[in-house]
Amino acid sequence: MTPELARGMAANPDLRVFIANGLYDIATTFYAAENNVARSTMPLDRVELVNYPAGHMMYVHGPSFEELAEDLEGFIGLPESPPGS
Repeated sequence: MTPELARGMAANPDLRVFIANGLYDIATTFYAAENNVARSTMPLDRVELVNYPAGHMMYVHGPSFEELAEDLEGFIGLPESPPGS
């Protein structure tokens, strides 16, 4: 997938990539994503790799889901939600 993403990023200088990994994911290991990105021609300043203390579906682990939601909001530039909303 990284060659296609690299081509897309070259064609669109506004394209950014967010990669979320579960540290305990045995299906798609976090190191494979880190290694593929490091070996690619993707502009690293437009790639965000984040690891969460969960497995493959980090969104079913409450604390990881909360972190993921905050990170995605920051990545796409959503304003912060007021507490309790």
